[in-house]
Amino acid sequence: MNALYVSLAGVAVGWALNEFSAFFRARSAKKVSLGLAVTRLLQLEHQMRTLSDVQETMKDLSHNWKEYEGLRQHCVNRYIESSEELAIQAKEAVPIIAACLPIQAMRLETIYRNHSFTRKMKFGALADRPKSYINAISAIEAVDEINANELRQLAIRIARMHGFITWFHIWRFFQKASRLRQSNRSFVKLKLLDEFRSESSADEQTNTL
Repeated sequence: MNALYVSLAGVAVGWALNEFSAFFRARSAKKVSLGLAVTRLLQLEHQMRTLSDVQETMKDLSHNWKEYEGLRQHCVNRYIESSEELAIQAKEAVPIIAACLPIQAMRLETIYRNHSFTRKMKFGALADRPKSYINAISAIEAVDEINANELRQLAIRIARMHGFITWFHIWRFFQKASRLRQSNRSFVKLKLLDEFRSESSADEQTNTL
């Protein structure tokens, strides 16, 4: 009888250890997935805000709305069309978030589509009609701001699920991000303005020839 109890106890201990091991493996895998999701959200949110900041400052440097539209398209071609890999990576966050926050995952897919679609819209035909052009640009900027804020809130929420330390680091990251973008803004805008005007001059010379 004692041997039977010992045997049963051994089976119970083995089962418990196996369950604990499976629990910690699953927990570790979940933390890795949530960490990846947070990273992808941060990458897209940073790109959206940086691009918006740069384009906003371009308004002060442009001579007219036609030149600004050219600069806006230059930024899009430089940072959006060349970042398809980032968009693909960002979509990796959707199934991870869907496992725990399905509604937010659905919204995330919508944000990706909106970001790609609105950034590639061209308003050159409206540049000679300031009121219409400003209305069109303002609508896009409003959508971008809403989407970026939603991404930020979602990143903070996922970070909280990952752990307190991660949440604290993400919170500090967002506190510093605005100051960092502000310090980089002047350099980036002048560089882009230089590139755009150089390309415009080259195109004019080519057309003349």
